[in-house]
Amino acid sequence: MTSDLFAKRKDYKVFKRSVLQVLPALNAGGVEQGTIDLSGYLVKHQWESWVASAGGFRDQEVTSLGAHHYTLPLTTKNPFMIAGSNARALRDLIGEQKISLVHARSRAPAWSAYLAAQKAHIPFVTTFHGTYNFSREIKKLYNSVMVRGVQVIAISHFIKEHILAHYSRWVREDHIRVIHRGINTDFFDPARINTPEIHAFLQKEKIALDARVWLVPGRVTRWKGHEAVLRAFAGIVSEKDILVIVGDESKEAYASELKNLAYTLGMAPFVRFLGHRQDMPLLYGAAFGVIHAATDPEAFGRVVAEAQAMGKPCLVSDLGAPQEIIANGKTGWTWRAGDGGDLIEKIHLLEVLPPEARQTLARQARRRVVDLFSLERMCQSTLALYEEVLARFPKSS
Repeated sequence: MTSDLFAKRKDYKVFKRSVLQVLPALNAGGVEQGTIDLSGYLVKHQWESWVASAGGFRDQEVTSLGAHHYTLPLTTKNPFMIAGSNARALRDLIGEQKISLVHARSRAPAWSAYLAAQKAHIPFVTTFHGTYNFSREIKKLYNSVMVRGVQVIAISHFIKEHILAHYSRWVREDHIRVIHRGINTDFFDPARINTPEIHAFLQKEKIALDARVWLVPGRVTRWKGHEAVLRAFAGIVSEKDILVIVGDESKEAYASELKNLAYTLGMAPFVRFLGHRQDMPLLYGAAFGVIHAATDPEAFGRVVAEAQAMGKPCLVSDLGAPQEIIANGKTGWTWRAGDGGDLIEKIHLLEVLPPEARQTLARQARRRVVDLFSLERMCQSTLALYEEVLARFPKSS
């Protein structure tokens, strides 16, 4: 009904609310996924959605959802382009398309968006996605654009505390809203995966059907903690336990280092390195348990939410936001980051869990993600925030 009304009114842009999301590019990554997800949600709920970026292999996903993409060299770190041509181009876009609100998701393009929004007298919102490096005061000033919005979205309570600890001179606590990242709980749903598919995967990877598969998902990079996991498993090696490491291996030197370590530890027969995979629900479905091993704090921890949505128990290093996703002792356990002995203790806890307790855990884990970390909840909360902000800026809406 509302959609038909918009279609019939030639001047619909005068009153139809428009959001411009700004980020460097549209390739792989959590920021990109969140931008695309929200674009589709906005269109579905009768908002006009614009995304400005330098483009990438995913920009067509934006337009396929009914949103608009505006290509601009927003990956640049050149201060003259940031404050000059990019800011002017965004200001022109805001005026031409009657944008109601600008939402920035990354620092360099955020400065351009901030200047453009100020010139256009419309609200500027940011999402603080990570613990940006600030070894020097000038870098902290550069980062501060991410808290200069009329409303700042923190993607976890951990990130909110980080903002308050390091950026309080630029933002008040009541201007920070925690909206956790959301995952697609229809895609990550155990009901989509059947036993024959799991058996076919295990047979292909030469894994016994009765093996305990311990999945370690995430980019193969040093701070993800793979080495500690390999060393821990070397102490409990058995044909019953198979370690499956899955994730992008573009850091080839480190990936080779891990494979050599597995060989040196005598672990090679009990480890599979699968690289980047698109069929993650299947891999979660095959897992006995999922291990998160980061040695640096993570801003959210998407793989933990995905695993829990699939009903899988998670062993999570005790750093950053992933601890917020599990219910410790109920849907998973935390372990001291880098401490292989503590990881082994938690592995044994999970191994002796009775089948009925595992079933209860699986139900509670999925219910927790559906209730707190779903894509629907993230988009719904963000839209509600937009509504609140625009109510305070009636001229922009």
